[in-house]
Amino acid sequence: MWKRIRRLFGGSPEDAFADEVLGIVRAVPEVTGAERDGDEFVIVYKIGERGGRIALHNLFHEMHELDPGERRKRLRLLIGAMMTTTEAPRDWESVREALRPVLRSMSFVGNPDMSSMSPVWRGFSPFLAELVVIDAPTTMSYVTRADLDRWGISPVEALRAARGNLPIETAMIRAQTGGDEDDATWMVHSQDSYESSRLLLPGWLASFGDKVGGTPVAIVPHRGMLWVTSAESHAHVQILIDAAAKEFDDSPRAISPALYTIDGDGGVVPFEVERTHPLVDKIRAGHLRLADHEYGVQQQRLEAELERDGVDLFVASFRVLESEGGPRHSFCVWGHQVPSLLPEADLVAVFDDDAENPVFVPWDVVRGKVGAMWQPWDAAPSRVRTEGYPAGPQLSELRARAVFLDGN
Repeated sequence: MWKRIRRLFGGSPEDAFADEVLGIVRAVPEVTGAERDGDEFVIVYKIGERGGRIALHNLFHEMHELDPGERRKRLRLLIGAMMTTTEAPRDWESVREALRPVLRSMSFVGNPDMSSMSPVWRGFSPFLAELVVIDAPTTMSYVTRADLDRWGISPVEALRAARGNLPIETAMIRAQTGGDEDDATWMVHSQDSYESSRLLLPGWLASFGDKVGGTPVAIVPHRGMLWVTSAESHAHVQILIDAAAKEFDDSPRAISPALYTIDGDGGVVPFEVERTHPLVDKIRAGHLRLADHEYGVQQQRLEAELERDGVDLFVASFRVLESEGGPRHSFCVWGHQVPSLLPEADLVAVFDDDAENPVFVPWDVVRGKVGAMWQPWDAAPSRVRTEGYPAGPQLSELRARAVFLDGN
């Protein structure tokens, strides 16, 4: 609502440009719906059962200073070309080679405009998802369940085909980190709009062991950036930590501020280190920040949906607790006044009716003790729905398993 008011009373050049593009999109006869995305500088549109997204950042930088008449002419031509590619090919063989895998955040998948399209996706890493797009010369569109039904294939087949179309051999250059010629920090230089997608390819990150001289560690702060270095070099890991935080903050296409590495089988997993590692708090901060961001976006959406539907549920926040000289912990508060939706955190804050301060109990301990009071809630990222509240011996048992946090 505030963005709409701001545009009405003289918004930014970006607002004016977005409204201009939106008007052109809505004027296309085949378009059945089009809106500005509230979270990104994009237009989301539908043509029948299919939909697409028009990213406006590059268009704005290329066209906003043109003569208004010339700009509108170019936009009409470009958008017309995009609309002609929206209808997906009806047979599998004609579309198979155009599929590509893309890495996105869970909050992107949970965007109402995206979820209403029923896109094909799978979880890749905590708070990250892999989707499939149809790559066309002027745009990309997300593959939906309706597409799979039309083609007669499964999600697994679509994901496998998309990965197979992305070359595992990728152009790499040394990242400009201020290091010397032996700098072991590398960046993807594919220039094909699928830089971050390489992380999805089985064995891709694992193949960097010799190149970086150790266990590979990667960052993927936004769609166009993928850097890799060695876990054994603390100086290079620090470079990745700083770059991931800055690029995640600055990019409208952010993915993650966290670091990733490989497990024993070569699969991509979050980069976690022992408590004695000199960068342990900074590394963990990236993962906590990703979780905090994703749960925060989800919380806002859930609260709006529940209020709209008249459902009385408390949507608990994902919070981070810092102790002096100790590790950071994530926690959520289990309120006993109304049923709650709790985000998965390290600890759960549990209250006595007559206690002023809560005790912090490990998530797995609470889950193991409360039984049917916790039920899975269909959401990404995951939450549980609470019914009732522990009392008597059950509450005493939870309090006995509480953890003591220095400085709290």
